[in-house]
Amino acid sequence: MRKSLVLVCLSMVLFASCVAPEKHVVGQGSSLSFVSKNMACKIKIKYDISQRNIQISPNNFWERNTRINLPFSTVLCDTISAELSRLGANISLQETGTNPLKLMGSYQAAKNDVVITLKLRTMGDTSSTDLVVVQERMAKNSMDPIWLEPRFDRMARTLVSLLESDYTGMASLQIATSEFLPGVSSQSGLVLGT
Repeated sequence: MRKSLVLVCLSMVLFASCVAPEKHVVGQGSSLSFVSKNMACKIKIKYDISQRNIQISPNNFWERNTRINLPFSTVLCDTISAELSRLGANISLQETGTNPLKLMGSYQAAKNDVVITLKLRTMGDTSSTDLVVVQERMAKNSMDPIWLEPRFDRMARTLVSLLESDYTGMASLQIATSEFLPGVSSQSGLVLGT
């Protein structure tokens, strides 16, 4: 009886670990914390971010060669957001105000390290300008290997990023779709609201 209870408990723990949501742990003193602190300080030295609204989202970060939004995008977004906030910036999920600021970044795994590039960009109606570009390296063996593995559930973020990179304003937005047909052939066609 006791063995079966232990097996049931062990099975439940193993099952829970398989379906648990993605978790990232970055503690104080970790390599990523150190790199994020350095990058945030470099940004502040080159551009005064005090009380400035900066739009930061995991969608703004991707693997350089493929533009895939890997789990590291969220980890990097969280750590750099915390550091910029600590230095006086207001972190926002949306672009706010005229000529809003946006932080974007990419990373590329090399043999033994990962090169991280961040760009603080001012967004305009017709063009955008990079105000600050900073770059750091961190040892690959100091990272959780899962951070650099593609995940199916992150492909939507990648698609949003790719679509956003081709967007040049409402005048350029053109979508063509086939007629929406109902599930039952005797019903009239479906209308897409605007």
